[in-house]
Order: sequence, then C-alpha cells, then structure tokens
Amino acid sequence: MLSKKNMVLRLPKMKSVRSDSIDENYRLVLCAEGVKDDNICDDIKDYMQKSNASLVGYQIKLSYDDFSTEAVLKRLLPASLGDMPSSFETIGHIAHINLKNEFLPYKNVIGQVLLDVRW
Repeated sequence: MLSKKNMVLRLPKMKSVRSDSIDENYRLVLCAEGVKDDNICDDIKDYMQKSNASLVGYQIKLSYDDFSTEAVLKRLLPASLGDMPSSFETIGHIAHINLKNEFLPYKNVIGQVLLDVRW
C-alpha cells in the first residue's frame, strides 16, 4: 500500500498538479510511477470517490534537464557504490569534487553530469 506522500510524482523542476489539456475544468495530479487502483491507501480512495476522481493514464516526456545531478548519477552509476557524490565547490566554470576511490573509474561520467546539469 502506497502512502499519501509516495503517491505524488515529485521532480524538482516539475509541478505535480496541472490543468487538463482536454478540459480546463479538470486538474491532473501526477502520480508516481506504479500507482494503481489496488495500491492506493484507503483515505485517498475515499477522497477520490467523494470528488468523482479517477486514475487515468497520462504520458510525460521527461528529458535529462528534468532531473537533479543526484538523480542522474543514481541512474547511471552502480547502486553498489553507495552514497553518490553530492557536494562540490565551483569557481566560475571549474568544479572541485573529492571522490572516494570506488568512484574514480566513473570520474569522467560524474564530471560530464555536473557540466550538463549544473551549467
């Protein structure tokens, strides 16, 4: 059963509530991937019944720019590495990041992601 907090799609650069492009009288609440009728908590089911709401399919086209540096690195690097590098300093267009030894083989990927997402 998904909690209320885990049901809504949360991306740093995207609003989770938007107007329906077909009918402006309706609002869409974007749900996280995997939300289905059978895994919604009872409070939300009751609210949906009272407000005559339903789950509908909605396709979102996401691009590289819609994700944070950390989210991109979590997708690209092996999970076995543990905590992703998340802090770095910048001076102009120079980024300084201290990497643990296990991240060194991925230093070029990490650097490219920092350049792409940050600048």
